[in-house]
Amino acid sequence: MKILLTGFEKFGKYSVNPTELLANDLNNVKLINTEVVGRVIKLNYMEIREQIRELIDEHNPDVLLMSGQAGRSVISLEKVAINWVDSGNTPYNCGSIVNAQELNSGGDKAFFSSLPLHPLKEYLHKKGIPAEISYSAGSYGCNQIFYEAMSYLNHLGSKIPAGFVHVPLLPVQSLNGKSPTMDYSLIKKGFDEIIQFLSNHH
Repeated sequence: MKILLTGFEKFGKYSVNPTELLANDLNNVKLINTEVVGRVIKLNYMEIREQIRELIDEHNPDVLLMSGQAGRSVISLEKVAINWVDSGNTPYNCGSIVNAQELNSGGDKAFFSSLPLHPLKEYLHKKGIPAEISYSAGSYGCNQIFYEAMSYLNHLGSKIPAGFVHVPLLPVQSLNGKSPTMDYSLIKKGFDEIIQFLSNHH
């Protein structure tokens, strides 16, 4: 089986993005019956939809696992993607600031993750990985790719397990100590375990 893993490039004030590291480090990882394809997504508002569609078409994955960073203390398994974008004062890397509008005018209001979130959370806890199920993927690039991917898979009639996972910031991203962080080694271990779980439960 093939797992397509996506992460985002660094953006804004950050000099690194842990999910870019994950996508690069896990690319070409092979388990007994599983191959991981890791790809980094450009955080450009007008390009995210096409990027994820092209990757799905090119790799025809058996599982789609998307990831992004957030100022949270645990790995967050996202339940729902909404048809909404509001980047506030944070521009995309292309310079766009997009506020209070639908991602797809007249499209489905929301899509739910098709990953087995509750068993996955319990599995991560057994492995000593801090994890939660989250009901808000935000309204920026992370929610955008989550929504666009689930919308496209729905259009294709695809039933593959697919979903989005937020990871905490790295310590170097919170030098003032005001944002929760997690060491990259623990984040990486978490994704190693997620991939193992998905490989075993497909």
